[in-house]
Amino acid sequence: RTSSPSLAMLAVVTSWRPRLTLPTSRAFDVADELEGGLARESMLTELEPSPPSPGLQRGYVTASQDGSQYTLYTEATDSFVLHATVTKDQGRVDIFTYRPADLLFDIDRPAASMYLNGDQWTAVLNQCEHCVVGSPASSCSQTSAHSQQIAHGLHRLEAVGKGKVNSMNVTIPGRMNDGSRVVWCPRRGLPSLSHATEGRGVVKIPTRLPEWSERRQTLELEYKGRMVHSSARNFQLLSPTQSGELICQFGRVKDPKFHYILDFKAPLSSVQAFAAALSTVVWQ
Repeated sequence: RTSSPSLAMLAVVTSWRPRLTLPTSRAFDVADELEGGLARESMLTELEPSPPSPGLQRGYVTASQDGSQYTLYTEATDSFVLHATVTKDQGRVDIFTYRPADLLFDIDRPAASMYLNGDQWTAVLNQCEHCVVGSPASSCSQTSAHSQQIAHGLHRLEAVGKGKVNSMNVTIPGRMNDGSRVVWCPRRGLPSLSHATEGRGVVKIPTRLPEWSERRQTLELEYKGRMVHSSARNFQLLSPTQSGELICQFGRVKDPKFHYILDFKAPLSSVQAFAAALSTVVWQ
């Protein structure tokens, strides 16, 4: 049994930026894209949630016809946020800060990856924020069973009334007293997020379950400001601190431009919300 880490063991994000080790040709491409403001070699921006607000940050997700590729955009400006490829038979999802059409997109260089194992999933950064300051050979991705973890989820099939519904609970790294993000690196002596204890540098996020309608003989889940169609992949997550407050909703829609809506707010960041949504590829 793994004991809970003390807060003194938790890494803190400071103002440094990751050191990138790139092939020479890619380094020149990155330099060119930086001049145009297009380079996004780091996932740090997508790890930070939006400032606290009463409303959800509205987004939408497009999906390829075969369900192997997904892209997240902001609804307000149609701005690209993240792209993902799904290898369902391997239980793996790779997340990129570039689209396939972008010059710097490299299928072998995902910024983050998610691993689906039975009823659990874990999302990790492929370049740990803590280990990037040391030797690549001694990084957690090389010396541990997992790299820096950014989210973990547990899927369940629950009975509600006369029906059954897929649900998930999500665990993410929390904040230090000064507001800095906890960097969940195993080289800091931290356990897997799946074994982390609530309140010890982590945030546990519960599911909002639908209600059973006796009149309609069906499960019903109200979506805030959205017209969502019935799907086994629909879910909502609730605030861990404010009772009943919605912090994430993912749902299937019928729209000529996109296939799903994904709305979220703090404490979830865009990559954490996207990972939770993508984990539902295994739901039937």
